[in-house]
Amino acid sequence: MGVIYNEILKIGNSRPELKLGKSIRIDELNLVLHSYNLQPNEDLLEYFGSINGVIIGLGALLGIKRDLPFLSVEFYKNLNSFILTEKILPIATDGTGNIYVIVLDKSDIRYGSVYFIDLHTTPFCLEYVVASSLVKFLEFILKFYRGEAVNKWPYNKQFMEELDPDLFKIKDVHLFIWD
Repeated sequence: MGVIYNEILKIGNSRPELKLGKSIRIDELNLVLHSYNLQPNEDLLEYFGSINGVIIGLGALLGIKRDLPFLSVEFYKNLNSFILTEKILPIATDGTGNIYVIVLDKSDIRYGSVYFIDLHTTPFCLEYVVASSLVKFLEFILKFYRGEAVNKWPYNKQFMEELDPDLFKIKDVHLFIWD
């Protein structure tokens, strides 16, 4: 995933007025996630160890213990009771106040997949699935940023089948945007 992170950091470094967050140590991350009763997967540990809050396009990839609330996992995690009580973790925003979350309940068939939550209209439920994993989500974010996925991700079923076939193994078929 190093190539993905390098490209994201390059984009983030193009905004000097918004300092990139210092990478977080694994013990710090585990402490924060434990306070929410969450167990991270390896991709999440690598994500926060490499990227800890960065603006990308109109949205942002969130960080842990960031001084800027709009880049902070903690800010969005504490925003409403659904996000606080479910075993999900906010990992990104879309720039309009909505968020993307990763499912971190190992007993859930959706474990590791990424969902969109519309905080304006349906703040207490997962709206639709956008990627089968954090890695796929970051790939889609980069494609979208480069203009390669506009009007395709996550709306176009054929595009999603081609680039993220594991998405269709998730049993949450009613949460596809095209349904």
